[in-house]
Amino acid sequence: MTLNHENKFAGKRYNANDDLDGISIYNAQAYGFDSANYTVTATLEDNSTVVLSDAYYVPMTDRLTYNYGAVAGEKQVSLIDLLKLDFTRKA
Repeated sequence: MTLNHENKFAGKRYNANDDLDGISIYNAQAYGFDSANYTVTATLEDNSTVVLSDAYYVPMTDRLTYNYGAVAGEKQVSLIDLLKLDFTRKA
């Protein structure tokens, strides 16, 4: 599943508030998320990619959650530079 990000700001990162810190997708099964783990890959405006921490499906609340920093050394991604996020189901 791919989530596209429409950026209407033509500037550069201003401060840490512009960085992706986490994602929660509610009613996740309706979007096709129904297993435990997903690899999250960010594509930036320059078409480079950054592999982020995994996202996890939480059946009790039917949410898919991603939290920045779950893996040591994870690269911070600015929402200003973000083009899309790809979620790939892990085997």
